[in-house]
Amino acid sequence: TLVHMVCAGVGGALLNFHMDQLYHVHQWGMSLEECFRMIKQQYDEAVLNAVRSEDFLSKENTWNILKDHVYPVLLPQDRVAPDLVSCPCFDLQMTYMVRLPGREDWIPSMKVTKEMLRVWGIEERQLLESAARNLAKDSTVEISETVLKEERDSPEEADLGHAEKAQKKVFKMYILSNKEKYYGASALLNIAMLQKIADGRDLFLCPSSVHEIIAVADCARLTQDGIDEMIREINETHVLE
Repeated sequence: TLVHMVCAGVGGALLNFHMDQLYHVHQWGMSLEECFRMIKQQYDEAVLNAVRSEDFLSKENTWNILKDHVYPVLLPQDRVAPDLVSCPCFDLQMTYMVRLPGREDWIPSMKVTKEMLRVWGIEERQLLESAARNLAKDSTVEISETVLKEERDSPEEADLGHAEKAQKKVFKMYILSNKEKYYGASALLNIAMLQKIADGRDLFLCPSSVHEIIAVADCARLTQDGIDEMIREINETHVLE
C-alpha cells in the first residue's frame, strides 16, 4: 500500500512511503517507536527539501508558517544588498533571515527581501516584532575564562603559588550567539540577556564575527591588546568557518 503524506502548510512537499515495506521492517525486529521515528525523519527531510528553493519562501500565505522562524541578523553595512529589508544598527546594519531547523551540515536559510514582504502581505513592523520574539528564545550564552598574556605571571611568580593573585587576573568572557551558532551576533539586540549578564556593571561588547558576540563585564583592566587577544581566541575556538 502506497501512502501519500502532504506536509501541512508546505506547498509541493509530498512524502511517499510503502506501508507493506514498513510492516516487513517491523517484522524483522524494528520497534513501532523506531518505525514512527523513521517516518518522522523522512517527513522532516521532505520539509527541508521543500524549503530549499526561493520559490517556497516567496509564495503567498506562507507568513503564518515562517513567522516563528525569522530572526534579526547583524551585518557590516557593505555586505547588505539593496533589495534586503534592513535598517542601521550601531555601526552595523540589521537585516532579517528565515532560518529553519536543519541538519548538522546544512541550515536552510534565506535573507528577507522587500519583495518577500510584499508577497507575504506584511509590514516591516510585523517582521521586526516576530524577529524580536524569536530572538529572545533563540539566544545562547557560553562562559569562557582566560588569562591575557599581558597579565600572566612570570615563571618566578607562578612558583610562588599566588593563587589569589592569579585568580584576579582571570577574565570571564561571555560568548553570545544562537542555538545554531549561525549569524548569532544579533544576540547583541537581546537587551534582557545583556542586563542579566551585566548585573549592574558596565559591559564591554565586541562582535567577534557575524556569528558571535563577546561580552566582558570586567572592563576596567581591558586594553586594546587584550581585546585583540580575546577576539583571536574566540575566533579560533568557537566561530564557524
